Amino acid sequence: MSATKSSVQKEAQFESYVEDRTSTYSTGNVLHIHDKGRVAHNKLLTRKRKKSRHPLRDLRLQRGYTLEELAELTKLSPSYLSRLESGSRRLNADILQRIALVLSCHPGDLLPHDAHTSKYIPQSSWTKEASLGVSQDLPLYKLERRQDGTLMLDVASTREWVNRPPEMTGVANAFAFSIADKDVNPRYGKSDRIFAHPARSLTPECYMLAVNANDQAFVGQFMGWHADASGQPDALELMVVEFSENTYKEKTLSIPRNELKASFRIVGTMEAA
Repeated sequence: MSATKSSVQKEAQFESYVEDRTSTYSTGNVLHIHDKGRVAHNKLLTRKRKKSRHPLRDLRLQRGYTLEELAELTKLSPSYLSRLESGSRRLNADILQRIALVLSCHPGDLLPHDAHTSKYIPQSSWTKEASLGVSQDLPLYKLERRQDGTLMLDVASTREWVNRPPEMTGVANAFAFSIADKDVNPRYGKSDRIFAHPARSLTPECYMLAVNANDQAFVGQFMGWHADASGQPDALELMVVEFSENTYKEKTLSIPRNELKASFRIVGTMEAA
């Protein structure tokens, strides 16, 4: 038998084998024969797609939202959000802006590529470090008034540790703080341990801790994001309380986005024993 005839027989045997496999496993997505003779391993492709998660999904889960909750806040349907997360629909500028405002992130953080600067709101120079593990307890910091009258969160040293509440289980970079000056906010007393969550999304009128580029700290209610002429969020608006003339007065502050070092949502308090 010639070499050419042997080669032809081998190719015929392989084609017969492939056809048998295709008919036998037509519903198993094991092998599909394309017109050009290429074999696509669908299961392998499926595994690769699962590894390529969309930033929108990651941020939504990080902020603790279900598809239905995010849909209600953004006025989008859950099915539309699901298609965005799967990559079957593209994010346009209007949708980007709408979702970014709810998730408290930069619109560029929602794009599935690295051609933008990541500016997650909850991060700061002293919370960016990768955590090697999440401690069982939370560090307790102190919010102190400086000589110029401004507030500063002292994170240089941990005064003590407090029990981690269930809602902050496994949350890296979470902490508790206390307020030494009773005039900062009548909502919190000197003996309160206030829990700060670094990733929980900010919602209108929730209480929060904000830190600007000068390490000045503010405790108050989140009022929303101020948008510039192009619709991009350019400043965080915060309602704080000031003690003046023997009474508390509310005051609205605006912190430019590029001056916002970190923000944390207050998720609860515990009175010291």
